[in-house]
Amino acid sequence: MMFDGIYLFLNRRSIYWDNHLSKKDYSTTTKIVTTQRLDELSTPRKLHSDYVGDRPSPKWEVSEAAALAKLSPRVKELAEPKKPHPSYQPCKPVVTMIPENAMMARPSERIKQLAEPKNYPELQIKLDSEWDWSEWKNDLTAAAMNAKATERVEYLARSKTTPSTYQPAKEVQWPVSDSTKSVQASERLQKLARPKSTGAWEDYDPSTYSVSVGAKHAHASPRINELASPLPRKCSTKK
Repeated sequence: MMFDGIYLFLNRRSIYWDNHLSKKDYSTTTKIVTTQRLDELSTPRKLHSDYVGDRPSPKWEVSEAAALAKLSPRVKELAEPKKPHPSYQPCKPVVTMIPENAMMARPSERIKQLAEPKNYPELQIKLDSEWDWSEWKNDLTAAAMNAKATERVEYLARSKTTPSTYQPAKEVQWPVSDSTKSVQASERLQKLARPKSTGAWEDYDPSTYSVSVGAKHAHASPRINELASPLPRKCSTKK
């Protein structure tokens, strides 16, 4: 029965089908008629009455009167190019041109002296220091070796002393004295040093949370019931 219902549902006539659509002639296109408002909007905008279009050619034709006209002194003065500044100097060329007088000049003795390269004296190397550099002979004089320093020099040569309040770094291993080892802890210290037990509670009192018989039979007053009830706006009734 279920399959018969599905078959009838698929073969039923569509309510969206129009039998007259197949009788229409589609050989010609639809003729569209515009309104007067659409015609006004489709017309191009007119140019301004004072609008002047571009020239037809880039060449500007000059009339005969303008071609034969004579310039006035003022126009000639304005047509002259602008002169550069009196202190203007053109760019220097890349290659410097040396004049002939400079090429034929002779330097003075001072210029020759300054133009000479600097002469460095040769390094004083001991003859026996080429290989045995650790066995050099001492060049100090006997007077310098037997000299005695003054009190000021000896005072300045002394090493810097540490301050009186200086304390050295503490050792990693802290030695414990014998008197500290033989001390006996008090009962309070022993109680504080005792680790916290995780088993049964030592200070637990079972009567702490016990409810008395009188409290079990007590009745709340109307005011307490009123305060204990929820707000009416938060109460929703079941439908």
